[in-house]
Amino acid sequence: MKNKHQKLLSWYKAKGCTLNCEINLDRLFETKEERDRFNAKWKDFIASDPDNKKVVHVYMGT
Repeated sequence: MKNKHQKLLSWYKAKGCTLNCEINLDRLFETKEERDRFNAKWKDFIASDPDNKKVVHVYMGT
């Protein structure tokens, strides 16, 4: 695991009834192979339902 001290999941209240959640993908996927497999499927997941783009926002930081 890359950094056991980083949180896997964090959240905060944005506005009104909106709750923003973040998943640390580096914590979720322990190996490069797992992360690459996720990245390869990500675009198809977003395209699979028009509401996915409304609900899921991705920051693929470096």
